[in-house]
Amino acid sequence: MSVLQRPPPRVIESVRRRRASLLSATEQPETRCCDECGSDYLASSAQMTHLCPECSHWLYGYPPCAHEFAGGRCSRCGWDGAVSAYLRTLQSKPAE
Repeated sequence: MSVLQRPPPRVIESVRRRRASLLSATEQPETRCCDECGSDYLASSAQMTHLCPECSHWLYGYPPCAHEFAGGRCSRCGWDGAVSAYLRTLQSKPAE
C-alpha cells in the first residue's frame, strides 16, 4: 500500500472497534479478588481492601450488602456467592 492510499474500510472499522473496546475497558469499575472466598467484587463497594463486603461482614462485623443477584453476581457489590470453608463454619454456628 502506498503512502497516498487509504486503508480499506474494514481495516478502519477494526481500528475503531479496538479503540472503543479500550475505552470501555478503562471505564469499567475496578474489581478485586477477595482474599477469603476468592470472589471478584467491586472495589468501590468494599470497606476493607482485600475482602469482599460479604466476608468483611462475617469476619469483622461490617454492615452487610443487601445483595441483588442478576446473572450470578450481586449487582450492588459484584460478589458471586462464593463462601470459604471457614466462613461456612461461622455461618453454621448459632448466634450467641
